[in-house]
Amino acid sequence: MKTAIGEFKVGTQYQAPFSLKANFSTSDKGSAKLQFRLFGSDGHPLPLSGTTPKLAMKMADNSVFINENLTIKDPVEGIIEYVLSDNEIKHYGNVQAELYLLYSNNTQVSVHQFTFTITRALIDESVDVIREVVVEDFERFKASLEAKLSETNAAIDKAKVDIENTVSTAIKTVNDTTTSAKASINSSKASAESSITSLVTSAQDNIKTVSDQVVAAQANLDSIEESIASNQLETKTGAQAKANQAETNAKNASLPRTGGTLTGDIIIKKSSPKITMQDSSGNTVGGLRVTNNGSPVISGTNGSHIYLRPKGDTETANETKIQVDGIYHNGSKMATESVAQQKADNAEENAKNASLPNLSVSVMDGNAPLSDYPSGFSIKRMLNTETNFPTAVGILLTFNYDPHRNFQLLHTKDTNKLQLRHFNSITNRWSNFDDLETTSGSQNKVSALKTDIGHLGINGTSTSEATNLNAITVGGSYYFRSNASGRPFDANGIVRHTPSLGTTGATQEAISLSGRTKSFRVMVGGIWGDWLQYAGSIADAKWEMLTPRGGSQIWSEASSPRVLRLGDTVFLQGALKGITSRKFLALTLPGHCRPDRDLTFLQSTSTDGYKARFARWSIKTNGDVYIDYNTDDVWDGTKWYPIDTSFTITS
Repeated sequence: MKTAIGEFKVGTQYQAPFSLKANFSTSDKGSAKLQFRLFGSDGHPLPLSGTTPKLAMKMADNSVFINENLTIKDPVEGIIEYVLSDNEIKHYGNVQAELYLLYSNNTQVSVHQFTFTITRALIDESVDVIREVVVEDFERFKASLEAKLSETNAAIDKAKVDIENTVSTAIKTVNDTTTSAKASINSSKASAESSITSLVTSAQDNIKTVSDQVVAAQANLDSIEESIASNQLETKTGAQAKANQAETNAKNASLPRTGGTLTGDIIIKKSSPKITMQDSSGNTVGGLRVTNNGSPVISGTNGSHIYLRPKGDTETANETKIQVDGIYHNGSKMATESVAQQKADNAEENAKNASLPNLSVSVMDGNAPLSDYPSGFSIKRMLNTETNFPTAVGILLTFNYDPHRNFQLLHTKDTNKLQLRHFNSITNRWSNFDDLETTSGSQNKVSALKTDIGHLGINGTSTSEATNLNAITVGGSYYFRSNASGRPFDANGIVRHTPSLGTTGATQEAISLSGRTKSFRVMVGGIWGDWLQYAGSIADAKWEMLTPRGGSQIWSEASSPRVLRLGDTVFLQGALKGITSRKFLALTLPGHCRPDRDLTFLQSTSTDGYKARFARWSIKTNGDVYIDYNTDDVWDGTKWYPIDTSFTITS
């Protein structure tokens, strides 16, 4: 079996026809095979599932053959084979051919044009060849057309029957509907006549009921007139007389002895009024009475009495005391208004005579010892003439009880600032003035502390959101979204910001909330370095895209060159075309992805005729990536140069 192999790339880019470099003979009957290997624009094998290959051949004598009976040898690797028929192999000379792919959605793609040669064998030189045009699928097309015509005729016959049935059904439906409507009209008429009769009967009954009620009302009116005539109804004068008698009886009635509730005033008109309280058995348990001299007396069950009376000759007549069983209680004096006023006047006088703070403080030096200050409480007005005080104008309060119990308060004019210090008798020196915390100052500190705690994300508080990671200056933890400036990856995350000494140095560590990555970067001299991923998978990492150099281009969007540093390992992937010479500068790596020393490695590249080809790549310490040379030193700008490597760095 003679086999001619052609490798074709399916894409939109123009590809000139080329020769398969195959030379068959007219005697190669059943043994001349064409094999096609198809690749996509990305250089990978083209899947052939759902496709039908088609081959068109124009022979040297202008005979034309179109075939669809090609064999898909390997649909995954994109391999198609076709064995020339005995009728095709006899047409010697140069053959122009083109391969097509038919898809299930009736679309067709031209794969490539190519040529090959059929040499006339000596044994066939006396045989004449007749020019032919063969389309193998014509008979199949004819049979298919006849089948579709038969199906169409059957469908027309069926449609005729369906139309006749539909018309018949419609006529029957109209007749049935007309009959039903007539019956419904007759039924409605009968129902309406019955309803009218019922309404007339009901109205007659209502008229009779009203008439009966009028007769009854007339009878009641006659009865009332008869009662008036026989004086059975109460007159206004008689009713008033009965009310007056009831009032008199109520006034003369005795109070209830048990139960009940009295409201309003109770007036008892007796020379010695008395109220006695009894239990449910009629036993006296207490009482209230007023003596002849007007003193109220409360009595109890044990014979005890509580009097409220003026005191005797031995006590001030203007004071009243409580006397229990004849004994006065000194703790129960009740002063009169005049006595209470006298006590208030005495208290006021005592307050006026109390000692005032010493205002004649002559100390001018804040370092003067405690002994220079008067004893007790003193006040000094500061007028910007004193020295060694933290403020020039204000008020100085000194509390000098003894060398061990003393302090000073200093208030600065027109402020809320108050400072405190004390004198140490051992060192014989004043302590420094300390600011006393105000409410607002304390609140500000608490608020600042809450903010700091929020940055740390502890105690149940949520972290603050940062929209620009480059602008963070306060240490702590911050939440950021996938659109934040200065982010290490395109996902939501948490960043921990740690400032160093000064304002030009810091570190940041970021953790992805949706992936499995951790990244780190450092600020030096106020400038942030690149983010470095040091944990997580490559699938979750943020790759950096690289720009081809020297006129090279990306092979396809899916194979754009890119680089990733994961900890100390750098990954480099992609594919290029447009490589036209040795020592070709193709890419340049960013600073944090450059090796510590020059690196070289081999990478497989485009093949011709299933011959392995390799290219040597090199990466310099300055990040430049070169294609040094390939195995056959042939430089075709359409060839595919992939790169997939990794290396370790320590910087």
